[in-house]
Amino acid sequence: MKYIFFLISTLTMGPATWAQYTQQRLDNSQAIKTDNYADIKGSPYLYKDFMYSTFFDSEGTQYKSELLNYNGYENTFEVIRDGKQYNFKVSLYDSIAVHPNKNDSLKLYESFVKRFLPNNTSFTNVVYYGKNIQLIRKFRVEVNQKVTETPGATIKTKRFADYANYSLVMHGETNKIRLKKSDIINKLGYKSAIQEYIKQENLSMNKVADVKKLLRYYENNLQTH
Repeated sequence: MKYIFFLISTLTMGPATWAQYTQQRLDNSQAIKTDNYADIKGSPYLYKDFMYSTFFDSEGTQYKSELLNYNGYENTFEVIRDGKQYNFKVSLYDSIAVHPNKNDSLKLYESFVKRFLPNNTSFTNVVYYGKNIQLIRKFRVEVNQKVTETPGATIKTKRFADYANYSLVMHGETNKIRLKKSDIINKLGYKSAIQEYIKQENLSMNKVADVKKLLRYYENNLQTH
């Protein structure tokens, strides 16, 4: 979990520290064609829009890119720089912090952390990064094809289908979790208090933003250790 604490401590640094950015490197990256999926409906990306991001290497040096997204179909990260889209090789870095907007770089939205889980050298998408509990997501995209037979023609329609699986990391253990109220309460306990908070705040447990809000409340008000 050291990378999470590193991210949190780094992202709370003052503006003077953040001003020490170096230019984001695009080493070994290749420009890609943006019309590769012209014949497929939908999107292969994790985020609806490309997000602002900061990269960290193993020495803690920060590199800022303009825009970033994760392609769940190709299992690659992509960045936009100077109007061009690049297939970005992230092997040089240890973690990626994602921000809501360009002018709010001190606010961490979520992150990708290398070697976050034991025996896993790839990047893990950490959606919520509390002190004692983390919510992680595994995102993938497949292409489904629908075949429609019409008089005199066979119509084939391709569409991206995305899948997200979540896990809670608590007390050093990782357990899969569904974004459903019953499953979340079963994992966290404190049934009455959590149900009351969900009702009070009008939260929907199938929305990631609302689950993150609940986990923050849980850590601040319910969790004893």
